[in-house]
Amino acid sequence: MTGIIGVLQELYIRIMVWLGAAPPPGYEHLLQDETSPQEYTLKEGDTLFSVARKFGVHYDRIAKANGIDAPEVLETGQTLVIPPASWDPASGPLQKLQPVPPPPPVPEPEVSPPIPEEPAAEPTPPPPPTAPSGPAEAEIEPEPEPAPPGREPDRLLAAEPPPQAVKPPAAAGRPVSDEEVEWLLATDTPSLAEEWPSESAEMAFEVEPGEAKVEEEAVETVLEEGLVFRYTVQRGDTLSGIARKYGVTVRDLVEANDIINPNLIFPGQKLIIPGYMSPKPPPEPEEPKPVPTPSPPGEQYLVHTVMRGDTLSSIAKRYGVTLREIIEANNIEDPNYIREGQQLVIPGVLARPQPEPELQPEPKPQPAPPPVFDIDPSFPPQGPPDAIRGLYVSYFAIGHAGLRQHVFDLLDNTEFNAVVIDAKGDHGWISYPTKISLAHEIGAARPSAKDFETVMHEFKRRNVYTIARLVTFKDNPFSKSYLEYAVKSSSPNGSTLWLDREQLGWSDPFLRPVWDYNIQVAMEAAQMGFDEIQFDYVRFPTPSQAGVPLFSQEASKEARIAAIAGFLSAVCGQLKPFEVKVAADVFGYTCWRKDDTQIGQDIDRMAEYLDVLSPMLYPSTFGSGIPGYKFAIAHPYEVVYESARRAVERLSDFNCAVRPWIQDFPDYRFDKRVYDQEEIQAQVKGCFDAGSNGFMVWDPRVKYTDGAYAPLIKSQI
Repeated sequence: MTGIIGVLQELYIRIMVWLGAAPPPGYEHLLQDETSPQEYTLKEGDTLFSVARKFGVHYDRIAKANGIDAPEVLETGQTLVIPPASWDPASGPLQKLQPVPPPPPVPEPEVSPPIPEEPAAEPTPPPPPTAPSGPAEAEIEPEPEPAPPGREPDRLLAAEPPPQAVKPPAAAGRPVSDEEVEWLLATDTPSLAEEWPSESAEMAFEVEPGEAKVEEEAVETVLEEGLVFRYTVQRGDTLSGIARKYGVTVRDLVEANDIINPNLIFPGQKLIIPGYMSPKPPPEPEEPKPVPTPSPPGEQYLVHTVMRGDTLSSIAKRYGVTLREIIEANNIEDPNYIREGQQLVIPGVLARPQPEPELQPEPKPQPAPPPVFDIDPSFPPQGPPDAIRGLYVSYFAIGHAGLRQHVFDLLDNTEFNAVVIDAKGDHGWISYPTKISLAHEIGAARPSAKDFETVMHEFKRRNVYTIARLVTFKDNPFSKSYLEYAVKSSSPNGSTLWLDREQLGWSDPFLRPVWDYNIQVAMEAAQMGFDEIQFDYVRFPTPSQAGVPLFSQEASKEARIAAIAGFLSAVCGQLKPFEVKVAADVFGYTCWRKDDTQIGQDIDRMAEYLDVLSPMLYPSTFGSGIPGYKFAIAHPYEVVYESARRAVERLSDFNCAVRPWIQDFPDYRFDKRVYDQEEIQAQVKGCFDAGSNGFMVWDPRVKYTDGAYAPLIKSQI
């Protein structure tokens, strides 16, 4: 009996120290040494931000500790020094690891020392399974519908509760072997979580009054010290299922949580997910720094729109700031309650790079300098000479030698000075050789242009402005590989994958793994040298022959708008270090409507996080026409001008330009007519007359009407 009490006492002490309580004499070894720097060797797919999340250290501290000025130039195999919490950035970069002598042992004459644990190898989890509108969306463009009456009241969201002590069942058996761990990776072994009654999910130790006080103090300080991410086991969970959900291995979970028998987990048990850790704030200085004043949206700091499921700790972890900084920057009185749709200032993260010419002696060159060409006086280009004039290059065309040469010829001999390339196309395939492990896992790594670097070099040599088009939530490979992150349809046999009119699956815009995968692709595209990242299909799908799409939560108007705005908010924060422009494609009718068009696209809310808004103003997509012009296909100038003018006026208070898409493909809705030079140039004129900063032409065939674009004649030097 005495032996059982001793085991329970040691287990209780370990749990309390794990929760943050100070260890009693003789148990100081349970504290991890945080005074010495660590070394980490970059693996394929690693970024500075993923390393920062892995070690729970702000990415800026890692950059300063290693003397990194440009985070996008990190290379696989490079060794980074991870600074300890005690390191002061003012002291300069860390040159090499300095060993720290171990603390002197505490004498324990009458107590047996604890059995030392075997040191675990450094876990190397792959990128989390981040689950993972478009110019090509003409065929599924929704008709104008009346806006839903009224607005839903904001719902209160409870912040992530602090971890609580739980009582695990007595674990009998031996430590798991390597062979068993590998087997568990491929097998969902039934666990106690499937049999344990839900009423038994929350169990606590009976402790002495003094011990309860220690636990209470630990819980009170958990918000200030930063949270290690802990997953609460649900009924039906298995270790292998949890590992797949968070992109780690069963071995990682076993080692991080000292699990003796992986088959014994139970509802309510808290499991540390290695690699998901909130940054620990530095100790309070004697003279506190001035509290930044919240800025209006889109003016100074990045603004995050709260979504259902958000907690202050998860928001802080995403942007690499501390809980205290967010609380102080937003004057939050009660950190336990935030509202869906609430806008939070993210201190220290600018919404967009602000122009500071005096601090940037070598500014990034503008995409379209004055051309070294003679202009044909009989057909001069419209608009200012530095306006963006882009043409679309599809996933297949960028890998086709003939079509690629046709694009180069258009860039060399016409007014075009920009290209929009499918980096992630309509089928979810990535057109260049990607290093993202998840893309390889789901079958999205299908490069149509294996010599993509050579192609980009040709564009840069011509000083062409390059735009990466990323089809976002329409993602067939991801939705089929991860049904839990997909849009679903209701069937007699339960929820199944929902398919659109093209028989392609979509990922759920509400879910963070979906966001993370698309942001990872965007960051990789920025690293490849694109000047702008354009998100297409950044919306909710509309009903198809498969029925009404079902999502992970109720898709109310405000929830849809918050999901799209929240995604763009996260994009803006993650792409800020790469100094690329952020753009999004929207339906043409969004310029006219003040609601979200039933798909989550509210251009006023989206513009807060964008550099460029690109409405698709193809006359063929205006099935109901516009006021005064019912037969839209016969009025290309009026449709483009009136729509673009309204967008420019509505976004005049934002630092967001309007650059529309125009039509160079046969009509499919009205009378099947084919536009020639007159109709195409009428659309171009409508763009510039409305105040747009350029235009982009959509032709999925990548043919482009001969003679429809202003020619340029090379100057004789």
